[in-house]
Amino acid sequence: KNGRHWCDAAIRGIAGNEKYVGDVLLQKTYTDAHFIGTKIMEKWNVIFFQIITYRLLVGKLLQSKCKSVRQRAAEKGIVYGTGKYQKRYAFSGKVICGKCGSTCKRRIHSGNEIAWTCAAHIESAQKCPMKYVREEVLKAAFVTMLNKLIFSRKHILKPLLEQLKTNSNDENVRRMQELQKQLESHAEKKNTLHRLYAQKVIDPVLFRQEMNALQKQAESCRMEIAQLEQETHGETEIIAELKQLLRFTEQHSAMLTEFQETWFSAFAEQIILYDRNHIGFRLKCGLLLKEEI
Repeated sequence: KNGRHWCDAAIRGIAGNEKYVGDVLLQKTYTDAHFIGTKIMEKWNVIFFQIITYRLLVGKLLQSKCKSVRQRAAEKGIVYGTGKYQKRYAFSGKVICGKCGSTCKRRIHSGNEIAWTCAAHIESAQKCPMKYVREEVLKAAFVTMLNKLIFSRKHILKPLLEQLKTNSNDENVRRMQELQKQLESHAEKKNTLHRLYAQKVIDPVLFRQEMNALQKQAESCRMEIAQLEQETHGETEIIAELKQLLRFTEQHSAMLTEFQETWFSAFAEQIILYDRNHIGFRLKCGLLLKEEI
């Protein structure tokens, strides 16, 4: 159509469309007489008919084969669409150029050597001077970082965990309690105002002014409480990630020698390429650790 190339999405659409086979599902809904204008689904009230005025583009046997292929792809975890490229590999979308901030892309060099290169550098070396870094270097640096955490967990991870437990919730909880008391006070003042207004002790203008002021103060308190709850939830997640990392280091007393994708997926948030000799690992627990190659 229009002299353009066929894309995979269009072909999948044709192969899976009932109209191209000749089956059209009609009367998927009907209008109930008791509810004029309301369409109601009826499972059993359907009609199939054959399109005989157009030549069929896709035979039923071919469509059945297409469906079988899609089912096998789903069983193997193959995902169609642009989103599949974001998580195809362990490092996909997680390697960031420390010079320009661009995401790095996976490249295969001569000799089947896998490397990660800044997307801006791929377009033009003038946009970013950051050169590629071999994937094996990234893996080795990550394993080295884990080994350092294993042998220094008592000096790094445990004190950090205790500090987060002590400081994370106390201040927020205390502040939220204060705000809750303020909301209760505002509610009592509103009740008092309503009572005085009903007794015609205060005039309508003053009543509205005081009620609006209390309403604004209450909204401000609720917004701050919501923000504190969000912060507390985030800190709780960080503590959970740190506990998981600490358990991992306690279970591995011997030095790690090989990279495993499950470790990276469990603990790493990003890899930052500062240059070819300095690599940073931003962990899910909030730590940012730099390795020198």
